[in-house]
Amino acid sequence: MKNKQKFLLIFIGVVLTLFIYPGSVDAASNKVLLVYDYENTAKVDYAKIDSIQRVLTSLNLRVKTVSQENYYKGMLNQNYLGVVTLINWPQVGLTNQTFIRDRQRFKGIKLHIGDNLTDSEAAALGGKRQKIYQQQLLLKDQGNQQLLPFSETMTVLSQLKKTTQEFGVLASQQKFERRYSYGVINNQNGYLPYFETSGLSFMTAVSTMAHLFDRNGNYRPLLTITGVSPYSDLKFLDQVSKYCYQQNIPFAVSTVTVSANTEMAAYHRFTTVLKKIEDRNGIIFLQTPQVGGATSASAQELNERMTASIVAFANHQIYPVGISSAGYWNQDRVLRQEALVKANHWLFLPSKTTTFVKQDNNAQIARQSFFAVTANSLGTIKQKDDLKFAIPTAITIPVPTSTAKMTDFKRQIQAFHIQWYNPVDQSLETKINTGSTVVAYKAGNYFLNGQRKTITAKISSVNENLQKTKTQPLFSRFFHLQGNILMLFFAFVLIVLLIFISFGRRIYWRMFKR
Repeated sequence: MKNKQKFLLIFIGVVLTLFIYPGSVDAASNKVLLVYDYENTAKVDYAKIDSIQRVLTSLNLRVKTVSQENYYKGMLNQNYLGVVTLINWPQVGLTNQTFIRDRQRFKGIKLHIGDNLTDSEAAALGGKRQKIYQQQLLLKDQGNQQLLPFSETMTVLSQLKKTTQEFGVLASQQKFERRYSYGVINNQNGYLPYFETSGLSFMTAVSTMAHLFDRNGNYRPLLTITGVSPYSDLKFLDQVSKYCYQQNIPFAVSTVTVSANTEMAAYHRFTTVLKKIEDRNGIIFLQTPQVGGATSASAQELNERMTASIVAFANHQIYPVGISSAGYWNQDRVLRQEALVKANHWLFLPSKTTTFVKQDNNAQIARQSFFAVTANSLGTIKQKDDLKFAIPTAITIPVPTSTAKMTDFKRQIQAFHIQWYNPVDQSLETKINTGSTVVAYKAGNYFLNGQRKTITAKISSVNENLQKTKTQPLFSRFFHLQGNILMLFFAFVLIVLLIFISFGRRIYWRMFKR
């Protein structure tokens, strides 16, 4: 009887926990630990870390990133759905024995990316390790193929079990073709022999990761125009939107803006073109500003700048559907909290350079996050079938800056065998909340603080180029002030030196006159 009562109490406790703290159960179901050996700054391999972080975020997984030197015992526990091991520097590899032991005991999903695969990992993957040397391989996947760069060494798997899933085929260029699997999954174990941030290798790797974490989808990519700012050549931006509209191609624009001087004519011309984009079924992502010389105390300035930009846009009938930024913004507590979380849709661009304010490497998720990949990188794929995207993807093309580049833009679009993402057909619903202003989008309709808005775009003249001025990075006032102080100081020192030189010269001539 006592045992029955005890069981009943436990059951009631579990039920109450599920109802009262529903987030506590879901929280563990989408957390992933990304552990890498070394950043390998000599080869700028932060790009791989950044790309994997963005992929996992687009899979709706919350990523905690840590280098092996910062890993401590017990960090990898049951609170994580899975662990991703990235080998950036094969010559060094994993040396943290604490992590290696914790990983072996871990019961969740395990993905190994890169070299240094162990025998035990190979056995868990249902195969045996095999080293191949000095090969130029051809990657084939779903009817598409791409010739890969020459590889000195690579570890592949052979003698795979029938239960093992294979993604993509690596074919040798030798007389007697040899074939190896690229992505491999067996139960909760996955393996990728290498990782590239673009091309068919990237797309096949993403498909492998999506299947491994049971989040595989089939998404249409969003055509996205980047490099847009108030100082862009508005004539070509208008031509891009007009061409896409005439070709019935839905598209997006990622644009930076200004939070001050919004009453000037230049700003009005800029927003008029953006209104025309909205009128032509284009959507707009507000891109975060540059960061320079920032500290954690600058959080309020960023918050105010983002809010002012969104409000100024709304006052000119520009209603962004989300926020775009470099991927590393999601790895920074200040940049994430004061900018990204205002929107429930994100578009993450590659992190070419990083300027952290308060780095915490605790990436969060939005309702949907688009992974940005350049159109040029996909142009190297020899297509036979439509490209398939396992995650929400934005294919980016810079806004043309000349007639020749506009022609190239059209050719590039026509070369893709793709059904583009259509926000209206896909019933896209987004929201940006600044606290005082709420901008929403629902399948082609815009709302401001709950009131539906109609876009009225009238282009006056887009042929008049704005004067190009250097955009000021966020949080740069401190360094600007220091520069002025130093200039004054050196000017003062120069004046003093000139006075001393003048006196010295007089004294020197007087010596000879005597």
